[in-house]
Amino acid sequence: MAVVGLVYWYAWRPLPQRSGAIEAGVSQTVSVAFDALGEPHIRAASQDDALFVQGYVTAQDRLWQMDGLRRLAGGDLAEILGPAFLESDRVARRLRLRRVAEADYLNLPPPDRAVLAAYARGVNAFLSTHRDRLPVEFTLLGYQPQPWSAVDSILVALHMIRTLTTTWREELVKRAMLQSGDPKKVNLLFAVRAGNEAQPGSNAWAVTGAHTASGKPLLANDIHLDYGLPGVWYMTHLEAPGLDVVGVALPGAPGVIVGHNQRIAWGITNLQFDVQDLYIEQLNERTGQYLYQGHMEQARLERELIRVKGQS
Repeated sequence: MAVVGLVYWYAWRPLPQRSGAIEAGVSQTVSVAFDALGEPHIRAASQDDALFVQGYVTAQDRLWQMDGLRRLAGGDLAEILGPAFLESDRVARRLRLRRVAEADYLNLPPPDRAVLAAYARGVNAFLSTHRDRLPVEFTLLGYQPQPWSAVDSILVALHMIRTLTTTWREELVKRAMLQSGDPKKVNLLFAVRAGNEAQPGSNAWAVTGAHTASGKPLLANDIHLDYGLPGVWYMTHLEAPGLDVVGVALPGAPGVIVGHNQRIAWGITNLQFDVQDLYIEQLNERTGQYLYQGHMEQARLERELIRVKGQS
């Protein structure tokens, strides 16, 4: 009986709510219907309310994943997982993704800030009412997640950019091959593209209605990424005045990234263009001065505090 009680309290009790009523900070009543796949169909009287509820239901389904993504991107994993993740945090801090996210937020137009704010309010509404019954991962690791912010949503998106943009590694491989290989063959393998060529993409195609049974166009888009449990994407349906969209969202970010409305469908794929360049930096590590366009510049010092679980 004690074991059953523990399983109920720590594993069953925090499971997402699928029926009933919840009091939340929306202007009018919002309905959420979960289909057989667990996809939420959110119907609201305003887009602000729809995005608020998207944040709420995503948090109740994927809060651990969301917190893990922002910690991975921001360099805060060692704080909850220990010294084994210190190097991962150091790499993330060198990339300054949280600082970049903060700067991006300051440059956003007010409507975009409003979208991020509505979503964050929904996430935090779930957090504030479920501190005593968070997903089991938080109990096992013994910590409470921090409130969600608009900057966190940008940070999660920046991590996606980091994952999909890897041409700097190819630059290193190409450089090593050019030092000892046949330049003609190397340049054939790493051809420079102007950007106006037809690109196959990783996996996306469309056909006209002349070739389909329904007579309507058909779009196929396989946005495959690394395997994970839970998966990378979160299926969502948002319906509000001026908005009726079904598709997949990135947990931690508002709206739908790939999907369809009543008129069009859209997909995305990674064309793997070379959008990164490397150069050999000449830096005086004692003074912090570095060479730039033939003269010395002074680097600005930034200090990063990385908390490590179990250490001072």
